[in-house]
Amino acid sequence: MSLMNSSKAVQELFGVNDVEYLRTKANSYMRNGVIPSSSIVKEGFNDSQMNKRGKKWLKSDAVNCLFNALILDAFFDDTKYVKEVFDSMTTRLDAAQLCEEILIRTQSSQGLNNLPAISREFLRQLTDDNFSLRKTRLTSPFSDKRLPQMDISLRNTGLLYHILRSQRLAISFKEQLILCFLEQDLIGANACLSQLDDTQLKEDIVLQSLASFLKHTHQEAQSFNALLNMLPD
Repeated sequence: MSLMNSSKAVQELFGVNDVEYLRTKANSYMRNGVIPSSSIVKEGFNDSQMNKRGKKWLKSDAVNCLFNALILDAFFDDTKYVKEVFDSMTTRLDAAQLCEEILIRTQSSQGLNNLPAISREFLRQLTDDNFSLRKTRLTSPFSDKRLPQMDISLRNTGLLYHILRSQRLAISFKEQLILCFLEQDLIGANACLSQLDDTQLKEDIVLQSLASFLKHTHQEAQSFNALLNMLPD
């Protein structure tokens, strides 16, 4: 059984030598459970007092999973959201619709049927509940090994954020919510949600799912703040 660390895996997958940014992302997906613990071999031990961290090695069957996580990270740049895409088919279908919109815009396409074949195949796989994101490698919608976030001047952002930022003066309610989500602006998201009506939500299933997710996240944040306020100083 061949083992490799996250740096080596990123180098082999994307052909880059400067891997610090992607390696950090890869390590996040190793920690948050996107890559199953059964596909990770731990060596040594962690000791925060000694500033010592054990090594982690990826088994060969984890490489496809890491590839898929980093491809999706190129779109969303949010490790928690990508994990939900892996774990929830509902979130995955919502993500596929967002990816479709992104690909149509970034590739100056007039619609899904005019996208390149690799982009259409990527979207087909993403919407297929029989396609395992943890086992089978997605068809990359990018024309070479280099991921687009490596070339975006504003680091730690995905394609979705980049597109929304570039046209921030004229964006829809859905795009405003997505931008608030990506910027982790729950107050702004809550303010935007207060302007939506039931008709808008019924007509757009993606907007409906996003609104539900943000409301739940905002409520959790409020509950957590309330708990903190109850603790003694």
